Amino acid sequence: MSHAGHEAIVADLLTPEIGEMIVQRRLTEARTAMLDLQDVEIGDVLAGLEPDRRAVAFRLLPADRRAEVFAYLEQDEQESLIEALSSEQVAQLINEMDDDDRVQFFEDAPEELAADLLKLMSPEQRRLTQQALQYPEESVGRLMTRNYLTVRSQWTAGQALDHIRSEGQ
Repeated sequence: MSHAGHEAIVADLLTPEIGEMIVQRRLTEARTAMLDLQDVEIGDVLAGLEPDRRAVAFRLLPADRRAEVFAYLEQDEQESLIEALSSEQVAQLINEMDDDDRVQFFEDAPEELAADLLKLMSPEQRRLTQQALQYPEESVGRLMTRNYLTVRSQWTAGQALDHIRSEGQ
């Protein structure tokens, strides 16, 4: 069975169960069940929940996993979540997203929503996102990462790896 097939089965089995846990306010149990899953599987579970339950389930996730899970949701699911979150939660989410995921989201979002969200971003992330959006769709400028490190040509591979570990994200 393919990995994608396995994810679909996991989501089909767990989605109703997690939805029921949320209705019954067994939130710690719902959180634990989701944390045993990979980010893409959590995205599948969230996609299968009704919007109000999806918002509760999403808030149960640790902040450091929300941006990754968010990237696996369809645009309409992402937008409904954003409407359900506080401005502070949205700001944290948007600032933590990978650059390419953030740019894709902004490209597909309604113009008014995108403008509102840009205001919530850190100045540096806002600048990078606006800069990337100026490039044509599917161009290298849109796809390239702006997160890179410089290594010196005279460094050994070990020195370069040490530099990446200490300075990289």
